[in-house]
Amino acid sequence: MAARMDSAQLREIVRQATAAPSIHNTQPWRFQVGTDRVDLFVDPSRGLDVLDPTGRQRIISCGAALEHARLAVRAADHDAVVHLLPDARNEDYLARLEIGETQPATAEDRRLLAAMARRHTHRGAFDAVSVSADLLADMTRGAAEVGVVLHALTDPDDLVVATVLIDRADQLEAADPAYREELSRWVREDAEDGIPTAVLPPVGPRTSLPMRNFEGAPARPGGSGEDDPVERPLVVVLSTDGDGRPAWLVAGQAMGWVLLRAAADGVMASPLGQVLDVPVTRAMLARELRLLGHPQMVLRMGYPVQHDSARTPRRALDSVIDPPPG
Repeated sequence: MAARMDSAQLREIVRQATAAPSIHNTQPWRFQVGTDRVDLFVDPSRGLDVLDPTGRQRIISCGAALEHARLAVRAADHDAVVHLLPDARNEDYLARLEIGETQPATAEDRRLLAAMARRHTHRGAFDAVSVSADLLADMTRGAAEVGVVLHALTDPDDLVVATVLIDRADQLEAADPAYREELSRWVREDAEDGIPTAVLPPVGPRTSLPMRNFEGAPARPGGSGEDDPVERPLVVVLSTDGDGRPAWLVAGQAMGWVLLRAAADGVMASPLGQVLDVPVTRAMLARELRLLGHPQMVLRMGYPVQHDSARTPRRALDSVIDPPPG
């Protein structure tokens, strides 16, 4: 049986949902709220036509927002019942989140909610401390609960393969003027969305893997001096059996949960999505890593050498909450 919440509680759930990461911070979501539910819609107008022509990354971003909303409901001491793609006639309608009966939040629910305020994309260097096996096992379990496989690149040869393919994808994207133009439109100042330059690392960040260059040039691993940190980042790939909207949504849910579980232990992440942007490198990654499914997200994870003070902005709640239908 569905329970009811007042408007302030429902707005807080949406606020927590919008703290989720999204591709280039496009925040491609819209919400409708009722007394006993939150409905999630994708906003096609906030798409990346060049980078993400199928809308895959847009849907994954919305899946992460859905997981944030689910955890916010749980932390408010209610069950949270998720219905994916509830109306086949409306492809923008991604999920209905029903507010269930009273159910005390667990310690993990509250810990993950607290991690929402700390989680952020870290594009700088990580230190030499390795992510623990216990945390990796926990992230793997959490992803599996929604049907997503988390594959850690613990084999050095697999990491080399991934690095080479990421670099190849960077080269292909940087050679496309349309890609460079689209990317430049989402690097902005004093806006509610996009990537502010304040969160971007200096040119040539001291990282051991190619990072997306938001100026549009091919990215390269940075750092070669004696003072450079010795990184031991954990690189993981999230994969799904299918490769359509249902799979993209659950991949986003898994990503949202994994990033919060990591942040709860002080581990931050940055996406290495270039390799998945380009169909040929995405297919090669799946084949070379022997993945049993379709790779949906690649994440580089570790403990930041220096914590970021800047955060990506978020749109005002009234701009993402639609009036109720009718």
